[in-house]
Amino acid sequence: MKVFFIPNYFYLNIQLFEKIINKLKGKGVISYILKLPGHTNISADNHFDHIYLNHHKLNLIEPQIYRVSNYRKGIFPKIKFLYLSFFNLKEIRRQIKIWNPNIVVAGSDLGNLNVRFLIDTCLFFKIPIIILYMCDLPQFKFRKFPFFSFLCRNRYVLRSKILSYLRALLFKGSTPGEYSKDSIICVISNDIRKKLILRGIDENRIVVTGMPFSIYPTCNFPEDVLKKLSIPEGFRLVVIFTECIQNIYGKKYAKALYRKIAETIEKLPNKLIFLIKLHPLENEEMITFFNEVFSMPHCKIIINFDVEKLIGVADLCIAHFSRTLITAALMGKRFLSINLMKDRKRTFIRAEETDLEIQTEENLLDKIMRTLNDSTWQQYIDAIILKIANRFLLQSKKNSILKIESTILSHSKKL
Repeated sequence: MKVFFIPNYFYLNIQLFEKIINKLKGKGVISYILKLPGHTNISADNHFDHIYLNHHKLNLIEPQIYRVSNYRKGIFPKIKFLYLSFFNLKEIRRQIKIWNPNIVVAGSDLGNLNVRFLIDTCLFFKIPIIILYMCDLPQFKFRKFPFFSFLCRNRYVLRSKILSYLRALLFKGSTPGEYSKDSIICVISNDIRKKLILRGIDENRIVVTGMPFSIYPTCNFPEDVLKKLSIPEGFRLVVIFTECIQNIYGKKYAKALYRKIAETIEKLPNKLIFLIKLHPLENEEMITFFNEVFSMPHCKIIINFDVEKLIGVADLCIAHFSRTLITAALMGKRFLSINLMKDRKRTFIRAEETDLEIQTEENLLDKIMRTLNDSTWQQYIDAIILKIANRFLLQSKKNSILKIESTILSHSKKL
């Protein structure tokens, strides 16, 4: 049996894919990571860690296709884009026919044009598709073209390369599973399942797996992790996760916020160390900014480090809406969610759980101090965090990885 895994973003999918691949090995399954060039400067292949793949002995396939972008202006770039992208579709069809996998597992069917070409190819050859969507749903929505709706409904479209090409090109959806109409969609909670159903996804396509994670309930060998991080004995640790939040609320908001956090850190006791874990897609401007703002002795910028291990040794985690906070809840770790905009659409925290939020810059210091030092407050928020964790745990004997593994095996094409 042969399974292809397609990362949406390398940093977001690769550890989960690796865990599933290792489980499938015992069932005689051969797995491959398929690298498909994207079309923007934050595409998966821009951050593809070949050293990681080699070190962890993960099989990689790189089809000989082009990176394509439709963002350049001018007639000749547009013609080049159309030619190269159509070539990609033909080449993906040719190669998938040769490789003939039993099933394809993708991080998402949104975004990457080449991934959509692959999905159409799988539908054409009747190869099953599973979408492992391990995040909350995106909030953006696109206007749909009437012609695209026709292309989605008409199954004969896939027989024509031209119509299939137009279907992939015109897609402007924002809901996982909207493009790959026959795919199974694995999600992390019943809340997200309900949201998908409200957006028109057939409930029979949705499998709730819970949130996959590997270190539970605490970090194994914390002394080794602290040693790697060069944390002196007797210091407590606060980890702040950046999330490219400037892409949501703008650079002005992000820089003002992190300057305020830096000012707050200066007021806190010296026995605290702050780790600023940068999002893998932070650009050079923001990386330079973080290095300047958090240049204090008790702050440390972290670029590459296992997120679960960071959470495991942290006394407190802070972020906006990152799924790392869900992992923190599952690991029984205290966290605070920054929500200055009181944005209820983006957060997984419910209205009755907002005591876990930092809603004003003025209560930033107070919330951090209480969460680190006030035992009564700690007991109160621990109960809220436990409720959140229970929402993302499978209510069955199977853990999340086993649930995903069984879903892959049960839906695979028998060759």
